[in-house]
Amino acid sequence: MEFLNENIIKLNRTANDAQEASQQTLGNLYTELEKLSNLSKANLKLEQQLDDALEQEKKVRMNVKGKSANWRVISSCTRRVWHLESSQLQLTGKLRK
Repeated sequence: MEFLNENIIKLNRTANDAQEASQQTLGNLYTELEKLSNLSKANLKLEQQLDDALEQEKKVRMNVKGKSANWRVISSCTRRVWHLESSQLQLTGKLRK
């Protein structure tokens, strides 16, 4: 009978140890889930910031491209004006002769 009581006590200790280990594991699991949740939120925030930065870069590039096209038009018009002024001076010189 004493042998059975000792076995029961050992089994109860083992059961208690297993229950404590299970509780500890469950606590660790909740901690890791909390970390995962925080990392997921941070990842979403970073992805949004990246999307915003890429959109801003796209707008800047388009703005620069538009200004570059405007600069080419202005430059071309300026050359045409110089050419016309030169032609006018030549014609004026020919008319004076």
